[in-house]
Amino acid sequence: MTELLTGQDELLIGVNNERSPTRVALRNTDWYNHGGIHRSVEIVHVPKTYIKDVFARLLPDRETNAVDIKVDGAASNAQLSIEDLDISETITLQDGKGYITLAAKPELWSPEAPKLYDLTVICGKDRIVDKVGFRTVQ
Repeated sequence: MTELLTGQDELLIGVNNERSPTRVALRNTDWYNHGGIHRSVEIVHVPKTYIKDVFARLLPDRETNAVDIKVDGAASNAQLSIEDLDISETITLQDGKGYITLAAKPELWSPEAPKLYDLTVICGKDRIVDKVGFRTVQ
């Protein structure tokens, strides 16, 4: 990566190993928090407007899906598609957030029949493709 640096680039990494009641490991355990980075780190280049989060789920009626999208940057809408469910929709974004409900009755995921759907979200130059399963827990 160093060959990409122009001499004016900076990378700042902050590491906090402070123990508190709201973090793992809690103060009352025999765990010692070592400082530093102990796993691989990836640097990802994203466009000025990028998709921060997508959350798709089946609503309790089992016939409606809901999708939340969060975007960082200037965008007024995002495109959502789930081909196997014949879903292709434009989601309006306001303050970087969008929500849509969709009438669809997906095949439910189970260990015996682990049906996954390809979900695609496009916003500007950013694109996320993920495999999602829908199920209920009772």
